[in-house]
Amino acid sequence: MKYLDDILISNKTSETLFYKNLCTVELFINKPFEKHSTVLKDNLMIILLNGKRLLKTKNRIHEGKAGDILFIRSGTAVESEVFDDVEKYGAFIFKYNDKFIHKFIRDNQLDLSNSSKYCEEIFQIIPNEMLKYSSDTFIPLFLCNHKIDETIIKHKLEEMLLLLYHSDRDNKFKNFLKTLSNNKQVDLKTKIEEDLNHFENVEDISSKVNISLNHFRKEFSKIYGTLPQKWLIKKRLETAKILLTYDNKNISEVCTEVGYTNLSWFIKQFKKEFGITPKQFQKQQKLKDFN
Repeated sequence: MKYLDDILISNKTSETLFYKNLCTVELFINKPFEKHSTVLKDNLMIILLNGKRLLKTKNRIHEGKAGDILFIRSGTAVESEVFDDVEKYGAFIFKYNDKFIHKFIRDNQLDLSNSSKYCEEIFQIIPNEMLKYSSDTFIPLFLCNHKIDETIIKHKLEEMLLLLYHSDRDNKFKNFLKTLSNNKQVDLKTKIEEDLNHFENVEDISSKVNISLNHFRKEFSKIYGTLPQKWLIKKRLETAKILLTYDNKNISEVCTEVGYTNLSWFIKQFKKEFGITPKQFQKQQKLKDFN
């Protein structure tokens, strides 16, 4: 990459450019071995510039190296680690919500008729030359001394997405777009995931999003490919696992934060999902940190 060395050898730190409240692009510069975990509120596209990145979910591990493109769907609980024998790790991190994608599909009249409605939570793309060239052109934006017009961010991201669409031979990216293509589903998905920890049960969710329970269950299954009760339990417990790993909170505090009102029930559900109690899990994490 023509300008990448200028960034990596400089003292430049991470910087973010915004397009309204719909998308951002961050040039992320850090030392390797940074590690964290989270539940994503926005969709992510990560273009690795230098070093390697490991993404872990409950079921899979993805390892990306410099040049690779990684996609992560919103709502995914993921553990991330950057590493390699390099002085600095570098990546572009694009955050964009479902509404941005929906508008992109509509404005460009993309044909997704042969695509699946569901896709993996995380998938990886090895870019062709056109994609590499397009990603290179983001670097000068962070070397400029003057303010960048926010519409440039929008158009350059859309350029990347269009190149991905037209070079998508295995339908990974098109399946991702198809999953987010329904405007009503986008609105419903946003409402659910913004208030995840404030819902007591599935009936509470359907009431607060103003949809009848039967219709809500059908729409939910279309979006997530699973039953709402199973999804709600899984997301709460995945969030609890993250809090127990990285936050200095006791079991009761974590129980309340992820939306449980009964501590005993929370412990029982956690053990059923992960085969270990929350307290045992927290002790394991502390021993790992100590070692």
